[in-house]
Formats: sequence, C-alpha cells, structure tokens
Amino acid sequence: MTLRTSGALQWENPDQCYEDASGVRDDLTRQMEGLTRDAPVFLQLDAIRNACRVFRDLLRQKNLERFSHHSELSDKQKADFLQALGALRDACGKQIMILVVEYGIDIAPHLAACLPAPEATE
Repeated sequence: MTLRTSGALQWENPDQCYEDASGVRDDLTRQMEGLTRDAPVFLQLDAIRNACRVFRDLLRQKNLERFSHHSELSDKQKADFLQALGALRDACGKQIMILVVEYGIDIAPHLAACLPAPEATE
C-alpha cells in the first residue's frame, strides 16, 4: 500500500489503500485469466484477491474509504482501519509465504522479515 509521508512519520491513508487494494485485485484477475482453476498458484492468487475484497468491504462498512489523511479519523476509526490493514497483510503474507516456499522464490531479506514463519501458513 502507498505510504504518504508527513515529517518523519509515515502513514498509510485509507483512501489510497482502498484504491491500491482495487488495483491489486484487478492485476490479479488479469493474471488469473491465463491460468486454469486447478493450477497450484491459482489458489494463492485467489486468496490474495479475496483478502483485498474483504479489506475493501470492511473499509466501506466503516465508511473509511473516503478519508485521505489520518488526522481526519477518530481514534476508533484509526483502530478499525489499522485492524483491517493488519488482517489484509496477514492474509496476503501467508499466501505469499506459501508461494515462496512452494516455488523456492528468493526474496530480499528485508521483505522476508515481513512474512510470517513458514509453519504459520499451514
């Protein structure tokens, strides 16, 4: 998700994350069109796409998708947004880790540190 900077702090804003999740879904849909449903990677891509849908649904349910800056949010709204974003990251991270393990993909150490441990994906 896109980070906007404000001084030394970085904050992911709901409106941009909402749009980014839509873009990821669209990109995954295009990639999946070239695969059969029984292709091993199809399940992981579909799970990531679904996580993006759930994230967008949660933001819409809480009316958070329109906020462009964290200062516009109440403490409750910030908590709701961060909870939804954390759930998105968790769901996507697990699927990415499955892909990394299954296909022996080498990833940069700073990215690997963000992924859940392989045993957490089972």
